[in-house]
Amino acid sequence: NHTRNDGTAPLHMAARNGHLKVCELIIENLGNKNPKDYLGYTPLHQAAKSGHEEICELMKKQLKENNPASNDGTTPLHLASNSGHLKVCEVMIKNLRNKNPQDIYGFTPLLYAAFQGSVEIYMLLSNHLMNKNPTSNNGTTVLHIAAGRGHLKLCKLIMDNLGNKNPISDTNFTPLHYAAIYGHTDVCVLILMNVQDKMPETHDGKTPAMLAIENNNFELGQYLKDAEQVKLDENLATQDLRDEK
Repeated sequence: NHTRNDGTAPLHMAARNGHLKVCELIIENLGNKNPKDYLGYTPLHQAAKSGHEEICELMKKQLKENNPASNDGTTPLHLASNSGHLKVCEVMIKNLRNKNPQDIYGFTPLLYAAFQGSVEIYMLLSNHLMNKNPTSNNGTTVLHIAAGRGHLKLCKLIMDNLGNKNPISDTNFTPLHYAAIYGHTDVCVLILMNVQDKMPETHDGKTPAMLAIENNNFELGQYLKDAEQVKLDENLATQDLRDEK
């Protein structure tokens, strides 16, 4: 199992290319059943990323650490989720103590499922978690990611499990800001229907309408400005009623 200069071994290549019988043969003759390349990636990482669930099952049986982390904390479950391999995720999550591990940036398999818009993988992973909307190191949540990517169905599913439907990141960005920046009108409408604050501000005072217009989403920007104005008018009317009393 001689390695190349980057640390890649034949077992890495066999796992990546889905050669189950070759993997079995190599593993029988190895002391280290899951060697790392120079980035800390193992044959199990390669099999998970490429969607080879039988090789993942084979290798998990051989290992004490059945979801090893690379140098930056990426695990095979991260890669399977990011690549949209539901069957591999099902294999990888079995018997895992930590079913949503973080890499060094705080990103988890659940966040990657949100990025890809995979409802099935989100449901698989979130069913094992108390927190359905975990954050990365900068406070970005699963809902931020799904909203920014325009995954309407997934946004609905995530919001159904949340009390706060428009959480803020460390810089006060909300999922509504993200949807506005990238021009996802349907996601903006969904969020606006479920929140009281129609014009949340970032740390530098930017509302979703401002960010939509700055990013050339002019029709959406006008829609958001109109929603803000309606809310302002409602607030004024409420204040007038209180003053009359």
